[in-house]
Amino acid sequence: LCAELMSAATPLFLPSPNQRHNVGAQRDKWTLNPAANKPLHFSMLTFLGRLMGGCVRGGEPLPLYITSDVWKSIVGDTVTVADLEHVDKTLMQSM
Repeated sequence: LCAELMSAATPLFLPSPNQRHNVGAQRDKWTLNPAANKPLHFSMLTFLGRLMGGCVRGGEPLPLYITSDVWKSIVGDTVTVADLEHVDKTLMQSM
C-alpha cells in the first residue's frame, strides 16, 4: 500500500526535488503534490489520515517516506530552513 502511495500510481505525492535532482539529503522521500487539490484528492488524503491514525492506535508501522517538512506539518512542529534544504537543496542554495 505505501509503495503505491509513494509512486506515480496516485496523484497525492511527488518525488522530493532532491530526489529528482539527485542532490542533498532525503533523496528517497516524497512530498505532497500541490496540484492534488480536487475533492477526490481530499478524500484520498482523508483516507490516508485515517489509515495513519489506525496504524498509530494499533501499533502497526506505516512506512511512508515523506519529507521532514510534511511530517512536521502533520504533527504541528515548526518547519525550519534546514528542513527546506533537506527537501530542495538547489532552491535553498540559490536564495
